[in-house]
Amino acid sequence: MAVRVEEVAKANVRSLGSATVDQMIRAADSIVANIAEGYGRGVSRDGLRFFTFARSSADELEAHLRLAGMKRRLPQELATDLVGNTRRVGFLVFRYAESVERRRK
Repeated sequence: MAVRVEEVAKANVRSLGSATVDQMIRAADSIVANIAEGYGRGVSRDGLRFFTFARSSADELEAHLRLAGMKRRLPQELATDLVGNTRRVGFLVFRYAESVERRRK
């Protein structure tokens, strides 16, 4: 997903603006990095903290994508597709964090 977001953002830099493109790319990359970091920490409170960061980054990316679609800076269909993917990743991170929490008990 992070690669796709970067491709779309860079292809639409004129309509999105470079600051928004940078924020979208950073948020998408942050999702991946925090999932990896959380997974690497194992079944621990610290690992759960990184999954929370990943969810927050997914929320941030979703907000940027929704706004870009509403402002017609991205084609609505493309923005909707990317929002759906972002929400799915956020949901999967949430469910994985729940399973980690259950194993901690």
